[in-house]
Amino acid sequence: MRWLQVCVPLVVQVLVSLPGLLAQVTSCPWEDPSLERWSEASTWPSGTVPQENQAVVVPSGKKILLDTKDIPRLLSLTIDGTLVWGDVDGIRLETSYVLVNGEFHIGSEDCRFEKKADIFLYGKSDSPVFVEGPMGRKFVGVEAGGRLELHGKEKKSWTKLTGTVGPNPGSCGVVYDSENEQFNEEYQEGLHVVIWNADGTVYDYGVFDTESANMDHVNSFVYKMGSRSRTKNRILNSYIC
Repeated sequence: MRWLQVCVPLVVQVLVSLPGLLAQVTSCPWEDPSLERWSEASTWPSGTVPQENQAVVVPSGKKILLDTKDIPRLLSLTIDGTLVWGDVDGIRLETSYVLVNGEFHIGSEDCRFEKKADIFLYGKSDSPVFVEGPMGRKFVGVEAGGRLELHGKEKKSWTKLTGTVGPNPGSCGVVYDSENEQFNEEYQEGLHVVIWNADGTVYDYGVFDTESANMDHVNSFVYKMGSRSRTKNRILNSYIC
C-alpha cells in the first residue's frame, strides 16, 4: 500500500507536464491545417484563382497558403486576412504593391524559410496604380494593426579578419570614387556604367534611364565600349585588393 501511495503522485505529475511538452513542439506557418490553397478556385470568393493584371484581395477572415509558382503578374495585392508563403522553392510574386492590413508570413522565428522567394515590384513614378497617403507606389507596406513576418536563413551579419591589414601600398585599393570625378552625369538617376582603362583611370561614363523605351543611347554606348575594349584592353570593373 505504501508503494502505491508513493507512485500515484508521480504518475499524475507526468500527465500534467505533457501539455507543456506538446506546446513546445514547433510547427511551421505553412503547416497550419486551416490554410486554404491559393491554387484552388474554391478558395476565392469569385470562384476562380487570381488572373493576370487583377487587383487581388485576401479577404478578412481568410487564411491562404501561397502554394504554387504559377502566379500571374498581378495589378496589386491587398492582404486583409492572412497570407502564408508556402514551403516551395522559387515562388515569384510580381505586383505593383503589397498592402498588409492583416498578416503576411514568410517563415517564422522558430521555422525559418530557407528556399528562394522573390517579390518583384513593378511600375513607374507616374503609375495610376497607387495608394493614397504615405505608401504611394511600388511598396510592401504594413498598415496600423497589420503584421509582416519575414524569417529567412540565418546569416552572419558581421565577421572579423584573421590577421592585420596593412596600409594601402599605393598600387591598389579603391580605383574609383564618384565624389572625386568630373562627370556631370554622376548625380542623375538611372543605371550608371563606368569603363576603366587598364591603368585604373576612367575612360568613359554613362547613365541610362531604366524606365525609358529608347535604346539608341544605350546601344551607342555599348558599341563604343565594345570596340574600344577590343583594341585598347580596357576593363569594366573596379576592385579593392
